[in-house]
Amino acid sequence: MSKESSLNAEKTSDEANSIKISNSVLHRLISGVANEEKLTDYENYWANKLAIIDRDHTVKNGLDISEAENMLNNINAYLSSKPRRSCPIDTIKITDCLRMNKGNTLSCEAEVKNFKQCIDKSLHEAVSKDIKDVQKSKKKSYLETFERTNIASDYLK
Repeated sequence: MSKESSLNAEKTSDEANSIKISNSVLHRLISGVANEEKLTDYENYWANKLAIIDRDHTVKNGLDISEAENMLNNINAYLSSKPRRSCPIDTIKITDCLRMNKGNTLSCEAEVKNFKQCIDKSLHEAVSKDIKDVQKSKKKSYLETFERTNIASDYLK
């Protein structure tokens, strides 16, 4: 190979392994100083954008302060109105039975069953009272929509 072709090969090799950067990037790399104003503007732009997204999400999902306070008031009212222990007598019966029958827990089966039924009943009552406040969807189901069409009446004949 001639000197010229080896120089071209070496030059091509150096070009393949090099990165081209602008003078401003070179200056920032050497000095270690970036354009602070540009960075501040960029940070402010994204902070504002995120604030707008957060506000829209808050409004869309009803998460503003008044809604949060309303939820907290509802929770506090619920907690203060409900008795703490719905089945305290059954709890005492179970603990007494277990103390009397150490090592033979199966003999307390009836007390445990009664306690479980009492807890299930109290949970059911708590849920069934609160479910009345839930609004039903105004949108018709697919079955209701189908039943109201002429196709359904023709099909069901």
